[in-house]
Amino acid sequence: MPIIPLKAIRRRSEEDFRELDYRVMGIAFAVQNELGRLFEESVYKNELSYRLLKNGIEVAREFPVLLNYKSFEKTFFIDLFVDNGIVYEAKIAAAITGSHRAQTLNHLFLTDTQHGKLVNFRPVEVEHEFVSTKLDRESRTQLQISDNNWLNCNAESKRFQG
Repeated sequence: MPIIPLKAIRRRSEEDFRELDYRVMGIAFAVQNELGRLFEESVYKNELSYRLLKNGIEVAREFPVLLNYKSFEKTFFIDLFVDNGIVYEAKIAAAITGSHRAQTLNHLFLTDTQHGKLVNFRPVEVEHEFVSTKLDRESRTQLQISDNNWLNCNAESKRFQG
């Protein structure tokens, strides 16, 4: 299944990620301290990306990644793709949820990167959470199904068994 990012992507070590993330989050906290917590998401993404660039940190806002499989085609957009290898998802929600984590993990899989961060600007203090995976593209696409403990409870269940 072809996945086509706009430009080359670099996988980062955890140490590189943490070092850069420290700088990014310092800027994110400054943005919320100055703007408050009641703007819409695009305002925070715009201001954060502007300040990252101003501080010499490369960032692509709404970074597109094209997924193409047979007749299916969809473009995903990553809120902030920092230094060609780190996914940042900006939110304005009461709290970070499982669907936010799943979206960020999906973006890691699409970019074949390992480290990302959710940043929620709505709470009184910026809420942030790491989202990471050790899986690379090859290991994610290898799947084995074990139906040793399959229970055929009715005729319909038999059609789902491999």
